[in-house]
Amino acid sequence: MILPEHKEAIQRQLRDLNKRTKPVLDEQEWELITRAMAYSYTEQQQITVVLFERFRKLRHRFEPGSGHTRKALTL
Repeated sequence: MILPEHKEAIQRQLRDLNKRTKPVLDEQEWELITRAMAYSYTEQQQITVVLFERFRKLRHRFEPGSGHTRKALTL
């Protein structure tokens, strides 16, 4: 048998093991992202952007002209 306090502490420890640190993007990386999005818009090409989330990666697929994005979750 496990006490509720111990169970919560174990769950917190497991969650913290999977915690990721937020990346710091420099000016050059922002420029590459901006260019990719501009290219996608002007050439009507689909791109996938990986967004930061503390415990997992979120990928958003942008489809120009459709007004939709598709979310794909990567653990």
